[in-house]
Amino acid sequence: IPSGTGQNFQSGAISSTAYFRRIITAGVCAGSTSNSIEISLLPSITGNLVGANQTICSGSQPANLTGSSPLGGSGAYTYVWQSSPDNLNWNNVTGGVAPTYQPPVLNSNVYFRRIVNSFHCADTSNVVALDVNQPLVNNLIISDQTICAGVAPSQLSGSVLTGGNGSPSYSWESSPNGIAWAPVPGANAQDFAPPIPGATIYYRR
Repeated sequence: IPSGTGQNFQSGAISSTAYFRRIITAGVCAGSTSNSIEISLLPSITGNLVGANQTICSGSQPANLTGSSPLGGSGAYTYVWQSSPDNLNWNNVTGGVAPTYQPPVLNSNVYFRRIVNSFHCADTSNVVALDVNQPLVNNLIISDQTICAGVAPSQLSGSVLTGGNGSPSYSWESSPNGIAWAPVPGANAQDFAPPIPGATIYYRR
């Protein structure tokens, strides 16, 4: 090795298993050849995939995070799961050392990934996003009305909802007694203009 003339030697990148030894010469004395060392080249870890993204409601527990079986390395693997609130800053998950991971009950968005180690090889998986929707609040409609027979009620106005994914869908229901409810066909907007009723009727959204 042209550059291998010092007491120690730093090998460059190798593409296959290689063996090294050192020969020392001093004056006219016969050289001394060291023992040989083997540098084994392990294949890179592949197949480290976890999934999939989930959307859940706040206060719910996500489904178990599963991962594919990795290949490469030495064939023996250890695992480290990591979490992040922003997909930038990562921390190891306490107890997350199995091929799969069960996240706890969540109240905010969080990201997960899995690191697979095999001897000196390591690989980081794709990122799984757990999108946590906050509870729907402020679902209020106004207001009770007293009308004369044959007169159409005023429009029922509904407040703007907060929570969820920010894109709510609506369904209005009616009842003759406030107990048994049925969907109002076509009433899928934030507000609702009731038709002329034939008797006292109740609505909810």
